[in-house]
Parts: sequence; structure tokens; C-alpha cells
Amino acid sequence: MVPGDNLYSISDRYNVAVSELAAANGLDVQTEVYIDQQLLIPSRQAPSGLRLPPIRQNPRPPKLRSLAALSPELVAYMESRAGTMAGAVFEPETGTLYVHQPNERFYAASTIKVPILLTLLSRGNGRDGETVASREPLLVPMIVVSDNEAASTLFTKVGGQKAVQAELRARGLANTRVESNQWGLSTTTAPDMARLMRSLYLGQRLTPTMRRSALGLLGNVVVPQRWGVPAGVPDSAYVAFKGGWLERGDGWQVHQIGVMENNDRTFVFALMTSGQPAEVYGRESLEGAGEILGTMPARP
Repeated sequence: MVPGDNLYSISDRYNVAVSELAAANGLDVQTEVYIDQQLLIPSRQAPSGLRLPPIRQNPRPPKLRSLAALSPELVAYMESRAGTMAGAVFEPETGTLYVHQPNERFYAASTIKVPILLTLLSRGNGRDGETVASREPLLVPMIVVSDNEAASTLFTKVGGQKAVQAELRARGLANTRVESNQWGLSTTTAPDMARLMRSLYLGQRLTPTMRRSALGLLGNVVVPQRWGVPAGVPDSAYVAFKGGWLERGDGWQVHQIGVMENNDRTFVFALMTSGQPAEVYGRESLEGAGEILGTMPARP
């Protein structure tokens, strides 16, 4: 996008209905767009960017296996990095959640914005046809540019710690603790964050339109924040994700959670790091992991 762009000018440029453009990106037709925002053009890709399964309001728990069973190369890479790197990858095709360092706890940082998003979206979700932006405009800056003020406003609006914690319990997360005063200091694990993204991918507690809209918004993060996994996967891959980064006394914690599709394979992932010697090192840790996941061949 260039300065002065809006959804109407972009829809005209690509000869696509503005309503389709907005829906594909989790937006409302009146939503303001941002410089460096990456919009999905429905005429070139599937409207959601992902091939989504039928909605499953009560999905079965996933099977659990070591991440080494999916990719020994990925585990070896994670072990080679400084600090600690944990990962959880759910493969819808097999219904399996592959985990590495499953009990390692991290500060959630901005990844906790996804639980805030889902807490708000799951309310009154019987009305299909709504987009994320039409439900609550502040959700767009909270996800697209990771706006902390928008997150704090919405955290209070949804009911704070008690409401978000209840939403996580309803989605099967048992190892995430939401902090009442500083949401970024909430603690979690990689398997819990993968379960969170799995619940979104399967549409748990959401209408079909709201699920597509939420994933479209997560696929619409501004270019300056598309480091890590999105930078590591091939150009043919589609990634809907949210990142988080936070400096602590022992170094940086840098995370990404999301859904990635390439080579006819879909992975729901949570990659989390701590003790990274620099923020850029943490980004590189995630990028290397994304490269390995994104180039895995299709199953025979």
C-alpha cells in the first residue's frame, strides 16, 4: 500500500469488490488501513488464505507426540540455539500435537492479544456475517500493528483477567495464567498456545464468518512485523500469526503463534524462546524454525 490508500482505492486497483476485500482481511469496509499493511487480494488467493475444515465446536483432544517424531531436524535446530526454545506444532491431517520442551514457561508478551481477541469474539457469536472490525474496531490495530493501548482498552472491556482466563479454560488451556495488571506478563507454554490457535483454526466458540475474519486479520500483520516464521517460509506459503517480544533480565523472549500452510500441508504452531542474547537473535531463531517447517514435503 502507498500513502493515501484505502480499501476502496485498493479494490478498484485490483478489480475486486470492496466487500470481498474487507471480508478476506478481517476488516469492515469503513476500516482504516495502515502503511506497510499486507492485504490479501481475494482474486488471487482463497478468501481466508487457508483451506479451513468444517467448524468443530467440541473437538477431540489431540494426540500427543514428541516434536522429533515430526521433524528431527527442527528439534536439532532448536537445541542448537542459545537460550531456550520450545515448540508445539499441531498437524490437522493427523490430529497430532507434536511438542518440544512442553513444560517450559514463558511470558506471553503480545501473544496474549489473541486470547483477548477470542474472548471478545466469542461473545454473542450467534450472528453470522459479522467481521472482526465490525464487532470491535480496536481489534484491528491491536492485531495488525500490535497496538498496546488498544490491547489494554480491550482487556478491560472484555472483563480483564477473570474473563480472559475463563475463555482460555473453555478452550482447553490449563497452563496459561493471565496477569491482572500487566497482561504482557501472563505466563504460558508452547503447547497451550498451540491449543489456542488450534481452537481458532477449528472455529471453536465462533461462527464460520468470524473464524475466517479473525484468521484473515492475523494474516494481515504489517510488513515490519512479518519477521520470524513468515520470513523463513517460502513465498508460496500463507501464514496467519501473532508475535510477541519482551526483554527480561536473562535476555529476550521472542515468540510467534499461528497457522502456516504450504506444500499441501497445514501446521498450527507455537514457537517460544527465552534467554535470547538480542531481539534480532530471537527473530532469527523463529525464522530458522519457520524455514524448516515451511519446506517439509507433502505427505505421500
